[in-house]
Amino acid sequence: MYSFADGLLFLAVFGLASIPASCAALYFLRQVQRFWSALAFVALSIATTGLVALYAYFVRPSAVADSVLYMMVILWPIRVLFAPLLAVAFFISGLFAPSRSSRFAIFVAAAMEALVFASVAIHFVLTNLVLAK
Repeated sequence: MYSFADGLLFLAVFGLASIPASCAALYFLRQVQRFWSALAFVALSIATTGLVALYAYFVRPSAVADSVLYMMVILWPIRVLFAPLLAVAFFISGLFAPSRSSRFAIFVAAAMEALVFASVAIHFVLTNLVLAK
């Protein structure tokens, strides 16, 4: 358990430390429209996997062993733990996006990631409050 917490701490510190360099790179890439189109597509694709993980979280009791859904159920906690870092990364990328369409797509991806993490966190807290009574 201690190593897992240390791993999460390392991920958070690394994510925060990478913000200035990422902002500089995104600033210099503003003129490259192909990059922003590709980034918008990749961001939406990654955010879609977050929605699949959210679906796996709420369907968890009905998963049958040796199925694709069962594999998603096993892996969803890892995906949900990356959601806040991805939401921040997508939000910062959206701030630097030059065109309206790519900015909108990247902000939608950031909102999807925030929705995934917030819904799992709220459900977890409410479930633990009910169990504590």
